[in-house]
Amino acid sequence: MYTVYFLQKISGGPIKIGKTKKSAAKRLEQIGNMNPEGPSAFRILGTTTKLEESFLHGKFAHLNLHSEWFKEDPQIYNYIKKFCLDYDNTIEVGRLQRKSKKSISRKVSTT
Repeated sequence: MYTVYFLQKISGGPIKIGKTKKSAAKRLEQIGNMNPEGPSAFRILGTTTKLEESFLHGKFAHLNLHSEWFKEDPQIYNYIKKFCLDYDNTIEVGRLQRKSKKSISRKVSTT
C-alpha cells in the first residue's frame, strides 16, 4: 500500500505531490537530505491512502510546474484540509489570497 503525501518547504513555495511505500516522515527525510537546507526546511502538509497520486496530478495539472511539483495555490491547501485527516493545521489558505489582493491593489494604484 502506498501513502500519498503533500510536501512543501516551510518557507512556502512549490508543493510536491508524491507517493511512498515508506512512511511520509522517512520520505521527508530523504528529500530533505537531497537539499542543502536539510530535512528541517520541509514539512509534510498532509497524507492519505485513499487517493491515487496520478488522480491528484491530473486534478492539479493546471498548477504543475515540473514532474511532481505544483504551484502553491489555495486549491491544493483546501484539498489537503478536506481529504487528509492528518493535515498540517498551520496551513494558512488565506495567506495566498491576501497576497493576490495586495498585488492587484498595487497594480490599480499605479495605473
